[in-house]
Amino acid sequence: MSSDTKGRPGSVNGDLADYLEKRKEEVMSEWRKRVRSDAAILPSKSLNPAALTNHLPQIFESLCGTLRRQQSRAFSEQALLDAREHGAIRWRQGYELSEVMRELKHLRSILIYHQRAFEDLHPDNGMAANLFISTILHRFLDEMVIDVTEEYLAVLLSPKEKKKRKRQFDDEDSRD
Repeated sequence: MSSDTKGRPGSVNGDLADYLEKRKEEVMSEWRKRVRSDAAILPSKSLNPAALTNHLPQIFESLCGTLRRQQSRAFSEQALLDAREHGAIRWRQGYELSEVMRELKHLRSILIYHQRAFEDLHPDNGMAANLFISTILHRFLDEMVIDVTEEYLAVLLSPKEKKKRKRQFDDEDSRD
């Protein structure tokens, strides 16, 4: 397997990766703004920008790598690790699973907007090429949702967490 991440010169998916990389700070800034303004994501209000952004730069890099090398096992595995780490950190920061899903919802929305803007700038790409990059983008984000959910469930169902939750339940039950 080659470690080259440039993709085929002139490939639509490689061009989208380049387009997104040039707008990385814009995407991350918009994401932070949306997450902070989402009333249903309570823990985001108390996090500093670095803690809020967390693994977003690595996730963004994995997405661009996946676009360039959509069949690359290395980028898929790295994306899996980044998503799981993001989920574990969010758990420790007091997030509920639904709040992490809302963060990913905002990321998806922003990326779809940029994908459409990219398509408008490249009308000659054609429908098949646009569907191809859309499929890669959505598959990447869907895998993130699955990986984050699996990480949350693994933590939630761990013996240590089960004991902690049982104690909380028993404490609440004894007060009634």
